[in-house]
Amino acid sequence: MAGNISTQGRTSEPTYVLDAPGSPKYQVIPLLTVGDEVPLLTSTFSNTTAPTVDSSKLFAFTGIPNGNSTTQVKIGGKTYNYVWVSYGLAGDVTTDISTTATGEKITGGRVSLYVFDENWKVIGGKNLIETITDLTGTYTLDTATGLYTNSQGGSLANLEKFSSAYLATSGFVDSTGNEVPLLFGAKEGEGDTGLGLAITPDGEAIALESLGQFAKQNIVAASEYRAIGSAQTVLLITENSGDGELYMWVGEQTVEDPNGLKNGDLYVLKVDSAEFEGDITTEGTKKTATWTKVDKSVIFNPDGTPKVDGTDLATFVNTTDSSSNFQRLQGIAEDPSSPGTFYFTTAGTNAIKGQGDTNGTTEIADEAENPYGRLYRFSLNTNDPTATIDNFELLLIGGQEKGVNYGNIVVNKSGRVLIQENATAFGVDIITQEKREAGIWAYNPKKQKIVPIFALDEGAAGNEFNDPAIPGEWSTSGIIEVGTRTVKGQSAYLFNVQADSITGASVLNGNHGQGGQLVLAVPFAYSRSEKNVLSINNFDDDDDDDDDDDDDDDDDDDKKQTFRFQLKSRAKSQKDVREYGCFEVDDDEGGIDHDDDDKTANLKPGEAGYEAAFILRKQIIFATLADGLGGDGVAKLTLKSSGKYLFYQVQNFSQSRQSIIFGNSSSNLTITEFQRTETIFSSLQWSDESILEVESTTDSLTQGVNYENNSAIIDLRTVTGSISVSYTLHREAAYDNLVGFCQVDDANGTINGNTPGASNFNRQQYIQDALNSRRVTVDLTVANQSSSLVASSLTGGFFFAPFIVANGTLAQGLSNAVEVFFSYGAANQDGQSHIINLGNNMFGFEDILGASSDFDYNDMVLNVGFELAIT
Repeated sequence: MAGNISTQGRTSEPTYVLDAPGSPKYQVIPLLTVGDEVPLLTSTFSNTTAPTVDSSKLFAFTGIPNGNSTTQVKIGGKTYNYVWVSYGLAGDVTTDISTTATGEKITGGRVSLYVFDENWKVIGGKNLIETITDLTGTYTLDTATGLYTNSQGGSLANLEKFSSAYLATSGFVDSTGNEVPLLFGAKEGEGDTGLGLAITPDGEAIALESLGQFAKQNIVAASEYRAIGSAQTVLLITENSGDGELYMWVGEQTVEDPNGLKNGDLYVLKVDSAEFEGDITTEGTKKTATWTKVDKSVIFNPDGTPKVDGTDLATFVNTTDSSSNFQRLQGIAEDPSSPGTFYFTTAGTNAIKGQGDTNGTTEIADEAENPYGRLYRFSLNTNDPTATIDNFELLLIGGQEKGVNYGNIVVNKSGRVLIQENATAFGVDIITQEKREAGIWAYNPKKQKIVPIFALDEGAAGNEFNDPAIPGEWSTSGIIEVGTRTVKGQSAYLFNVQADSITGASVLNGNHGQGGQLVLAVPFAYSRSEKNVLSINNFDDDDDDDDDDDDDDDDDDDKKQTFRFQLKSRAKSQKDVREYGCFEVDDDEGGIDHDDDDKTANLKPGEAGYEAAFILRKQIIFATLADGLGGDGVAKLTLKSSGKYLFYQVQNFSQSRQSIIFGNSSSNLTITEFQRTETIFSSLQWSDESILEVESTTDSLTQGVNYENNSAIIDLRTVTGSISVSYTLHREAAYDNLVGFCQVDDANGTINGNTPGASNFNRQQYIQDALNSRRVTVDLTVANQSSSLVASSLTGGFFFAPFIVANGTLAQGLSNAVEVFFSYGAANQDGQSHIINLGNNMFGFEDILGASSDFDYNDMVLNVGFELAIT
């Protein structure tokens, strides 16, 4: 199974995660599987120095991956993704470092640092925590014993079940005052024990004894209260216990402790009229909540040493009216679009309402205080984090078709909450009833909707690891949001799979506890039918049939997806001009509802009338010239979410000679999908051996391109003021031509109500207006076999259509002494287009009438470049 992936860059194991049925489509990329070994990382995190590895030594991805954190840096033109992974290993479990580190091991929970390239291929990894410092001294990892020991031979208690970790990428400083990312780790512990750690990039872990001893699940640093930008430091901590509380640390920043992690006060949350979680009964009802300051005497002994456990702390917070008791608090996350607003979850238990299980447990779900888990939200007071909260709210109670036993969460940039579920307590009954495995759910707080997004595939590693009679053996954890360049308004996610049923050193390539996987899930912009019809995913995860996109913006532009096309190779025998494009169809067969009455696709490819219907819908990508002149063959196109599209190719691009090839069969078009960066790109190979590549992108659209149909026109409607323009003109023609632009009223080329192709179209008046009152005052000419560069400007807010005066001057064109041609065939004497779109605001011109023309469109080639608009 697992092994050395130093050459592949990713695990060779299949993904353990699938899209949930009916959910938006994601490309799930398995990055590392437990037992995989990567080159040993010999450097630490840096913003300025590229990572280094020792390829002769390996480092293994070990078992029970729990928490993830990540940040991205660019160094020397290259992008690196650093990932911190924490592991929930019990304190008595010893795991190997790698097959090249013979006899070396680590006992208990641990944290690893990995670095990936921009394509999320692993470069290297290493164990992160080299030393742990607490009030008794500094302890260094001894890999021979797997323990942290001091210079006197004493050892530190093993890190028990390192749960989720949170990386503050900004706001904290090192000993020299430089800003550094700081990882907050939670040592879950057993019973009334549990340690918080702040881990620096160079591998030093500092014990946060002031937080007290309890089973910590998550520690999150409030974004508005950090060393940089605030005089206080605020941490929120969840307690993973049936007798659990939500804690808050408010630290005092000093010269000696600029991060405010040592001196300060611990607080515990008390929800009004709720001693127990079961007292909070109604979803959507806002309540007040207060913070109770914890007496330092229950955390420290009189001599300043920390208490050996959290017994005294538990007694203090369980005093009436001091706190509210929750059933196993789990994930907590801040809303990135609303700083100071936090969401947290409880997993629930089988305990009857009371302090932990003091009132006993039950086998009946309705008798349990919190059988299936819950999701809560609150906001800190903007003036004082310790002040009264006025909007504490129970948002969601788990159960049928809502997910169960809520664990780690992330709030994405659009305000969605992704919730990872587990099959514990009564949750396994729900999962069994719904005939599924545990997964990940997306909750929309605005619409109070929850839908499944991801599902575990427990048979992915082999049927021997999946017992169909025991659902929910696997779970996910550590979900975080990462950047994506693929689908507008959508998020990509990094998370772990804990594959509990996969065990054994022979299977896991060493002693690694149990199986698991680190996966990256990236929104997949499209899917494809057997007939090569592309369906654009709309990612409406609200399950309410309103086609809202992920950012809750009802603007039509936000319901489109941008794709980047690039010509990789032209047909070897290409001796003509070829146009490539796509058009919207109405079914997966490529059918068209030609009368648009009921979306019944009553015209199929090959049937009479199909070509005429397609022409009304086509969106041009670009054209290619026979001699290769005309640009780099790159263009972008926006397609409607939920739309279906078929590709086409036009050979012999002249209306009298053209041949239209539709890509609805593998004999005409072969589409092969490849994985690259954070997305999938497709290679489109036509029967003539020309090849295009296409991938979704969130890059900015190219200024000036008409994205309604990519026709040969300049579109500056979104530009305010003037914009600088550079014109690069090349000529391969005996004729001494003049090229220019005229302002038109729409993409159809209308000037003063005079539209090419209309029944009342007046061609002579059109030429007069285009070359006279509507002409842009820049006339472009160049000697044969030469190029010229002209700088000018255009006024934003309009369409601009190119024209060519063939072998004459502007005056001759106005007097009808020579031909004037446009990109609109209906505006030309021969009825054919004389200007084509070559992509990226590049145009090819044909200067001879149809009867004598070769229609090679290379007589003049114009490239238009834009700079930033000047308002």
